[in-house]
Formats: sequence, structure tokens, C-alpha cells
Amino acid sequence: MSGRRRRSNIGRSSVNAKRVRSQRDEESSTEREARLTGIEIGIRFRDRESSVEREARLSQLRDRYRADRERIFSRA
Repeated sequence: MSGRRRRSNIGRSSVNAKRVRSQRDEESSTEREARLTGIEIGIRFRDRESSVEREARLSQLRDRYRADRERIFSRA
């Protein structure tokens, strides 16, 4: 055994990955530029946020994920 960890290929072959790849293949250059600009703006915003703003954003995400999990598991 070589000590190298074997990595799964699921990231490239999942249904969602294929859907995203298909959408990006069909987008125009203008749409691509707008998408990438939106990502860049989000990155810049997060670089500028204070620790209080960051904590508030993460708290909202945790609450949203918790509500989603409760909704999913209450159905089962």
C-alpha cells in the first residue's frame, strides 16, 4: 500500500455536476461574465465584512440549515 489516499470521482460524475456543466456549456459570454462578476463581488464583500457581520451571516446560515434538516427529518 503506497500511503496515497484514493480519491473518489463522484464530484465529476454526479447528476448535479453534469447539470451545472450543461448549463455552463449553454451560457453566452455575457452570462458567463455576469456569473463570474457576481462570484467576485461576493468574495470581495466577504473580505470586507467585520467579524460581527461574519458571525451574523454564519448564524443565519446555521439557522437555515437547522430548519431545513428539521423539515426533512420531520417528513420521515
